[in-house]
Amino acid sequence: MRHELVILLAADDECLDQQLSEIFRQRRWATIGPCKTVSDAMVVIAVSRPDLAIIDFDLPGDHAIELVSAFRGEDIPVCVISRTGPPNPPDALFQDVEWITKPVRVAGLLRSIRILSGPGRMAVGS
Repeated sequence: MRHELVILLAADDECLDQQLSEIFRQRRWATIGPCKTVSDAMVVIAVSRPDLAIIDFDLPGDHAIELVSAFRGEDIPVCVISRTGPPNPPDALFQDVEWITKPVRVAGLLRSIRILSGPGRMAVGS
């Protein structure tokens, strides 16, 4: 089966993993992961090239900022999921990063994926 979109999922929350994986599966999007730690995700990006990454900002291990930086360095769009909003004042690292607060709402997630995947790249259903 050909997948329209390949998404790396870096999250250690089992409920969040299941929710997002089901949303992606329904749309025939491929999921790499879920990576449970920052280190796991760093290994994956060394050997894979996802279309975009969704990162739980509260991953155990090294700070997720390193992951955001690594993905941005590879020109892989990033969506951060966090209990809080983006840093204030804004950090240049998070420019062009989509930010979703928990609990994740499907409509907001799909909007962020549509933004990150670019115009005309794919059809995102609601």
